[in-house]
Amino acid sequence: MTLFQWSQLPDPDPHRYVQLIAYTLRNPSFKSEDACAVCKISEREFRFVAGSIYSLNEYQVQKGRPDEIQEWILRPEAYFSYLQYLEFRHAIKASRQATLLALLAIVIAIIGVGLAIPRETLLEKECRTWAEKTMLDMGDRDRSRFAPLLGACMKGGR
Repeated sequence: MTLFQWSQLPDPDPHRYVQLIAYTLRNPSFKSEDACAVCKISEREFRFVAGSIYSLNEYQVQKGRPDEIQEWILRPEAYFSYLQYLEFRHAIKASRQATLLALLAIVIAIIGVGLAIPRETLLEKECRTWAEKTMLDMGDRDRSRFAPLLGACMKGGR
């Protein structure tokens, strides 16, 4: 999709915290060190973020170890923020597709208008050329011999 690429922002990689929420949705039970490795965050940063996005029990706050598998429950705010993020990404994708479809529709409309303009067919061109040639030939001849026929046609209503 390089059409008008200069006018569009590139798709950013999801932030590490968004990756952490997605990881939690895929794996509700995990070691914090595994999540840190996948999302490329430090254990310290994980502990800081965990207080914001997880509903932590006392054990996780005080005694949880990085190499221990634990159950991680997302807070509703974190989950709904993640859904809003997904909806936003979908809206951007749909907007780009709509732009491309609109451009395609404009091109098709231009082609349709171009085809609808009346054009002279080959037969019409040959007839016109023959008529012009005949008129030139008649102009070079003496038209007096056609005068009686022309007068008769006029009197007869033809």
